[in-house]
Amino acid sequence: MFGRKRIQTFKEFHRLVPEILRRMNEDQELALRALANPLLAFREMGLLLTDEVEKEVEKLLRFTPQERKRMEELEKELHQHADKPLDFRSDQEVGSFLMKDLKLRKIKVTKSVEIPDVLETARTLLSRKKGTWPDPFQELKDAHPIMPALLEFRKIYRSKPGFASKVYYNELKSGKRKLPITGIRLTFPGGAPIHEEE
Repeated sequence: MFGRKRIQTFKEFHRLVPEILRRMNEDQELALRALANPLLAFREMGLLLTDEVEKEVEKLLRFTPQERKRMEELEKELHQHADKPLDFRSDQEVGSFLMKDLKLRKIKVTKSVEIPDVLETARTLLSRKKGTWPDPFQELKDAHPIMPALLEFRKIYRSKPGFASKVYYNELKSGKRKLPITGIRLTFPGGAPIHEEE
């Protein structure tokens, strides 16, 4: 669709939004798959987003402006404690950092629960009183000054259902699975984005 286009910045991605929406509106099956996992839909279209751009796009699509602002504040605080790049969303990376780098006591980290059905994941989250999965690192809440910010960041991140797995996305693509809707129309709020040419 786009050939293979490497997207290095969010600004580059933002400029492509009208074309992305036009192409999705022309291909309703792709648009429906994008509801399950927009990042995989972008890849299918030939857009290769860097990890940083993917994280920014994911935040934009999943969280409110207030949640995004707070997550950015917390990430700045967290990076003051970490002397290396770290994905604070990842149980494995956070666990390794806390145990190996900060030498905190070992805790049992259960494997992430993978519910391949996006709708079932949303139902599960919505049925929980706090609306989130319990954080395996909660028992370390008083073990180090990093923990309050880390737990708050992860609570916000885990409060919304994530995107569908690649397996689920491919099942939608092959027709093995169906979403309970048959069509959508995508528009850019306020019309096409306006940007200045460099």
